[in-house]
Amino acid sequence: MRVAESIRLHGSRQIEFKQGLVMAPGDTDCRYAVETYFFLPAVLLVNRDTYPSEEFLRNLKNYVRMRPPQRPLSTFLAGGVSRELLAVALKRPKERRERALKRFGLGIRAAFKAAIRPMVKGSGALKKGEPDRVLDEVRAVLNGWRNEILPSLREEDRVAGAAVDEFLSVTSAVFSKKLLAAADQKDWPRKAREAVEKFQREETAYRLAHYPETAMG
Repeated sequence: MRVAESIRLHGSRQIEFKQGLVMAPGDTDCRYAVETYFFLPAVLLVNRDTYPSEEFLRNLKNYVRMRPPQRPLSTFLAGGVSRELLAVALKRPKERRERALKRFGLGIRAAFKAAIRPMVKGSGALKKGEPDRVLDEVRAVLNGWRNEILPSLREEDRVAGAAVDEFLSVTSAVFSKKLLAAADQKDWPRKAREAVEKFQREETAYRLAHYPETAMG
């Protein structure tokens, strides 16, 4: 487990304390407890006489927001934990199946974004084998989704599956443009740029074949 903390000021009367708990990839069961302590400077004159505890606590708000964990691309391949969790979810009622499909698509997008972030945002040179390694893994994930998961969906889940598929196709287009922009900005080797262009052509052809309105938009 990794903890990420931040403090943000909202005007002169509000402070936001944010704590994010990041679980290790592969964790499917997690339990934790959170205890919060406030240490206030004496100069603020916050005490039992000036600020009764019931008043103080009334102005405090605590939110717990659970988000799907960010997992690496490999977990979306056959045998990966993300694929296994989806298989379990697809045995549940229709509404939960649709939500699971959407979460799966969002998970792939998050994994794709995290995989290219060092290449797009980083200041260093490309690592050996990049971007080919990442793009090959993305291809494998997309092929598994398109050739294995989509055809196996129940008839009543096909609309939701198609929406996720179109979303992933658009995601591939957006991230291809980001990679090409990074290639221009950082003067990548020609071979690296050609790898991105090849991936972009493949995804463009897929969108033209399956979602022409999106491809032409």
